[in-house]
Amino acid sequence: MKILAIDCATNFGWATFQQDHTPGYTMRGVQRYGSINVKPREAKDNPLGDWPESPHQRHFRLFKAVRDLIKGLARVSAEGEVPQRYDYSDLWLVTEGSHGFSRGGNATKVANELRGVLGLIVGMYAIPGYLEIAPTTLKKFACGSGGSRKNPVTKEHMIAAARAKFGYKGRSDDEADALIILHRALDMGQDGLTQAMVTQQKRTKKKEKAQ
Repeated sequence: MKILAIDCATNFGWATFQQDHTPGYTMRGVQRYGSINVKPREAKDNPLGDWPESPHQRHFRLFKAVRDLIKGLARVSAEGEVPQRYDYSDLWLVTEGSHGFSRGGNATKVANELRGVLGLIVGMYAIPGYLEIAPTTLKKFACGSGGSRKNPVTKEHMIAAARAKFGYKGRSDDEADALIILHRALDMGQDGLTQAMVTQQKRTKKKEKAQ
């Protein structure tokens, strides 16, 4: 099983897991993480001219970055082999869902747009596994509580949890969130992910019919 976990934001965090098929180990593998800034350039930083980039540039940059990440996970051909061969059959793309978001209106809008880009990639490459995990579920998984108005789970709490539990060594909340998404997916396992995805698809179809 291969997993790419994404925290959707203009500085999006990512984390990957690639299973080691050594006999005797059921869920050992290689974990990597990082973050990539897809924010449109301001006029002063635009090499093409003295004007700001379109907001839609973030969609294009996210597409390219995620495409490269999934191809890195799915490549089965030898180094330098032409053409390159890829196997997406055991790949999962997992992200944070929008339900329960407490971000500002524009941040939520941007995150939803970026999740749309992920959906495009899933369709384009026929990735069999795609799941959005509720923010409260991720907070409870990492910190033991989904948070409340009186006792919110902060970015600092999530970073501390990622450092204490999942081997994180940085200070980025985007990277920490991606690692937490990854480890929640690993905790669910193949069967749990599949069941959750089927439930999510049924819920989405039900909403679409009601509209």
